[in-house]
Amino acid sequence: MKVHVLKLRKNYYDDVESGLKSFEIRKNDRSYRVGDVLVLQEVETTGKELTYQYTGREILKQVVYMTDFMQRDLYVVLGIAPITYEALNEIFDDKKAALLMQGYDFETIRHMPVEHVDQLYAKEKKKGFKWEKLTVEN
Repeated sequence: MKVHVLKLRKNYYDDVESGLKSFEIRKNDRSYRVGDVLVLQEVETTGKELTYQYTGREILKQVVYMTDFMQRDLYVVLGIAPITYEALNEIFDDKKAALLMQGYDFETIRHMPVEHVDQLYAKEKKKGFKWEKLTVEN
């Protein structure tokens, strides 16, 4: 299982977050596989169409289906779904996976020192964990 950090245009972000858009069409230059985790970072175009600015919002999804049927060469359709704790736990230890499920920023948690993870985990555990939705905002 790999983690892929990808840009997602602002006009698609809300639909992916709500579950209305449950797929991504991507160039398969990353060897995507079912089970991979996508960190979709919202961007808006600025000026020229190919210039992007990050908005600070990101969402984690898991690839649950993949096909290249009727796609341009090298492109695939990735069926995506909300990520599970179990999937995150294959990549991160229990505490980091739980914090990501709470909505903490992927890059922050990924690089956070163990002692900070322990403190943050204890704080969240005291408040009670919420698992219904995984949306991450910076």
